Amino acid sequence: MKKIVALLLILPALFINANAAVQFYDVKTNTEGGRAIYALSEKGIIAGYGNGFFGPEDTLTRAQAVKIINRIFLYETPADIEFTDVPRDAWYYNDVAIAVNAGYIKGYGNSLFGPEDTLTREQVCVMLDNIMQFTMLPVEVAINDKVSPWAAESVKKMLSNFLIETDENGFFRATEEITREETCIILSQFVLSELPEIPPFDLNTVERKELEGRLIRIITGIRQDLVNRTEVPEIKALFESIAVNMEKYLADPSFDYKSQAELTEKQYRNLIKEHRKEAKNLLVNFFLDGKYTEDLDVLYEFFF
Repeated sequence: MKKIVALLLILPALFINANAAVQFYDVKTNTEGGRAIYALSEKGIIAGYGNGFFGPEDTLTRAQAVKIINRIFLYETPADIEFTDVPRDAWYYNDVAIAVNAGYIKGYGNSLFGPEDTLTREQVCVMLDNIMQFTMLPVEVAINDKVSPWAAESVKKMLSNFLIETDENGFFRATEEITREETCIILSQFVLSELPEIPPFDLNTVERKELEGRLIRIITGIRQDLVNRTEVPEIKALFESIAVNMEKYLADPSFDYKSQAELTEKQYRNLIKEHRKEAKNLLVNFFLDGKYTEDLDVLYEFFF
């Protein structure tokens, strides 16, 4: 599963739409945050306050975060923990023990875990990077405000993989407390539907002819299928840019595809927000049907 998730991260990330039975009075269903909240709620990963309210703008504690993350990544094995602020009868004791065993979060080094401490946006990036070991993709990452040195690499990886974005001014707000809604938007991208398994392969055995065949198959699919899934000219142009870059590499193996990928990424960022979301969904749904999964796996290993 991790390999397939990592593969999908060379593309914009997945947003899941849900038709949840639970309704929250303070969550709109037709927004990005609303769709993420209901997607996680439908799967039993998160819950509201039990009175019809979810509290999307409320902050998130470390204890709450590990409970959600453990459910998403199916972590179940606890470690032996002895934090003085995590009593055995606390509702979060087992989830803290599981999270520590999984290795994506630690205590403060003084026998304290800080279960009620609130999380910041950069802390969530570090936790997810610890889990996924993201690859820094060859796109420009510009952050115009402060990020803590210990979190900078993880934040940049998350941005390069389109799992999170800066605002229109290039601000990431790394040290600000993350809200419950923001957390759901990020984490919903890791709740993937069933994906086809792909057989292991040795990249050294992939000949140029096979690589070309896989590129041609994806180029054809983009032009004959993907571009027809939208009526927005700017999105069509973005998809065509991806196909053109692949074609140029086919014609000339010395083609600087990394620089071109950066230009395509800028083209994506220049889309208005609604069109960026549409492009993300279309790209991922296009590749999730299984037809191109093995092609993408080989190409990911080759290019990155």
